[in-house]
Order: sequence, then structure tokens, then C-alpha cells
Amino acid sequence: HLGDRPERLSVMQLQDADAGSVRRILERNLGAGRLTGLTDEHLKAVGGRYRDIAALVAHIRQGVPANDAVRWLIEGAEVTVRRLLLAGTPDAKWTRPQLWRAVRTISSTGDGQGVPYDVFLWTVFRGDETALRSMKEASLISLDPRKMESIWQLRYEVTAGSPLFAEVYRRLVQNEGLAAVLDLEVAKEDIKREQTTVDAYEAELIRLEEILDARRDWWWSSHSSDALLEQRRD
Repeated sequence: HLGDRPERLSVMQLQDADAGSVRRILERNLGAGRLTGLTDEHLKAVGGRYRDIAALVAHIRQGVPANDAVRWLIEGAEVTVRRLLLAGTPDAKWTRPQLWRAVRTISSTGDGQGVPYDVFLWTVFRGDETALRSMKEASLISLDPRKMESIWQLRYEVTAGSPLFAEVYRRLVQNEGLAAVLDLEVAKEDIKREQTTVDAYEAELIRLEEILDARRDWWWSSHSSDALLEQRRD
């Protein structure tokens, strides 16, 4: 039994289909004639996630041209991410500025590259793993294992929740107006956090000053009492 032999249990992570496989799936389900105008760039943007391929097939079957179907998918995903960036969601453990940091950080990597887990954790969440897990559960980010051949260990990298989201993140970062507004939100959160830290330091300094003042008053009062006693003896 596997319960008796845990070393025989291995975990397999499903990978997204590559562009060539996606095109073959579409041709098999729709026929090559209905894929006119569907370029490799379109397939790269949609990616190989099952639910995205299924949505693309459904749109084309409804008579939507292939390139328009891709555009609809991208725009729909972009609306979702924009809404989260501008309004947030009440059940999330992450903040809107943290999501924007995640979008910027992931978009700064090259194609097919991820952000090392620890770098992402501290850059985006300041070490808050609860917030990171919450964002992962929302399918906004993914954790991909990468084997390090030099040390024979697994290292995790953070990527977009899907290739479709990766395309959306890239487009959002290139939107200068939106990026400026969200960068300002991040700056405000950073200033608020630093101000909270400064306020805590100031409160601690005030407490220390009060302790020093109390000790100083005690020292002066005790020495004044001793001086009076000495005078009376004389």
C-alpha cells in the first residue's frame, strides 16, 4: 500500500500545452478552416491552460472569428484583473498595491521565466506567506517547481496564474496612465507603512524619555533628602 511505502508516492504537476499542441487541439475540434488569422502570437497569448482553450473553442463554435475570440479572452481577463486592482475583493488576504507589485514583478521577467519564491515573497508581500497563498488560491499567480541541477534540489518560482494572465499583466504594465495611478497607490502604502514604523519608534523614544525623567527625578529627590539629613545632623 502507498500508505506503507510513502517513498513510492510521487507528485506530478500538470503543465500547460505548448503552442503546437494547442493548434492541433483546435484543428481537431474545429477544423483548420475555422482558424484563419490565428497566429502563433495569438496562441502564445491564450496559452495552453485547459479552461482557456475550452473558452476559445466555445467562442469560435459560436461563429466568432478566431482572432476576435482571442481578443475577447484577453479583454475579459484584463477586465477581471483591472477590477481587482482598482476595487479589490473583500475575502482576499492581499491588498490592491500588493497585486500591482506582483503584476510588475512578474512582468519584469523574460518569457518562460519566473521570479524566485523568496524574492517574490519579500518584494511583494514583505514576507507575508498568508497573503501569497491567498493570491495563489485566486489563480492570479502560480508556483512552479524548478530543479536546480547543481544542488539537486527543487526551487520554486512564481509566475502568472496562467499564460493568459501573463499576457494581461504585460499589457497592464504598458498602460502608462493606469500604471502611474497604481504606482502612486503603492507609494502611498509604502509611505503609510514607513510612517507607522516611525510612529512606533517615536512612541518608544517617548517612553524611554519618561523612564529617564523618572529616574532623574528619583535621583535628585533622594540626594536632596540625603543633603537635608546631613544638614540637620550638623
